[in-house]
Amino acid sequence: MNNNTLYLVKDNLEVEVYVIGYKAIGESIILFIKMDHVIIFSAVIDSYQYNGENRTIDILKENNIDKINYLCWTHPDDDHSKGMIDIIYNFVDENTLINIPAKIDINKEKCSKSTREIFKELQQNIRTRDKYKVFEVSNIMNILGYEDPLKIYYNLYEYNLEIKALAPNSNISWHEQNRNQFYKNLHSIAFILSFGEKNFLFTGDIEDVVIKSIPSRHFPEKIDLLKIPHHGSKSSTKLLEYLRDVDIACVTAYKVGKSNNPEIEVVDRYNKISKHVFSTYDIEEKNNDENYGIVKINFDILKNTYNQNFYGNGCEISHIRL
Repeated sequence: MNNNTLYLVKDNLEVEVYVIGYKAIGESIILFIKMDHVIIFSAVIDSYQYNGENRTIDILKENNIDKINYLCWTHPDDDHSKGMIDIIYNFVDENTLINIPAKIDINKEKCSKSTREIFKELQQNIRTRDKYKVFEVSNIMNILGYEDPLKIYYNLYEYNLEIKALAPNSNISWHEQNRNQFYKNLHSIAFILSFGEKNFLFTGDIEDVVIKSIPSRHFPEKIDLLKIPHHGSKSSTKLLEYLRDVDIACVTAYKVGKSNNPEIEVVDRYNKISKHVFSTYDIEEKNNDENYGIVKINFDILKNTYNQNFYGNGCEISHIRL
């Protein structure tokens, strides 16, 4: 990121998050840190586009983003990858920190040709870093360990930005490789972004076999925003055993073939530990007229408040119970 600027807040400090989904499939997330209404840090997690429409790119353009500071490609599954090539070619430069999962044999992926090509290009840059600043993620690690810290002060209080990877687990990846198997969700990146006293947990498509391997001490007692793993699938419910206090849990949809995510049983369990559960898809099927759904949450860091807005099929599903 190469950001040595010292930021002094006058009267406003916000974290703005967009969780973006589409009608049946697809997930992307944008996070901005705003100081006095000016974006000083921008991050993108995954990408998707539907019928040539990429809401992630639309939001970046609407906010006059030239280049982003951080890009996390959790795993090269198509529902997290379509349109990624356009984000990389248009919003990434040599100062953008890029994370991809370790131990991915992209040739075994059932994904589009463009996804394979750009993923291979990023993997090659891990060694050369002649075009992109790419680091593989494996195990629990400090993602920003080699980056200049973002220095933000309000009065005498310093707000630190930290990003800690929780997954994938290299032991699980090695065992899978030794058995000549490949299951892409086992390689998904999950991480906690902490800013001041706020904790944002982004989980990609991690599943129970990986979740069980994460020591509980790495989960904060309070989660301000959780992206529910793997679209609210029953295969990722072990995370609920780690969490007790969640302000907002947010989920995207995956409704392809026999998959009908988010599952109502899973939503019900998150409702029991969360103040609010939001979705990019109305699981009651009352309001899915658009091809996309967006949940936008603004966290006012100085006032310790938040508010939300819904676009397209985005909605609150906190009332849904079994």
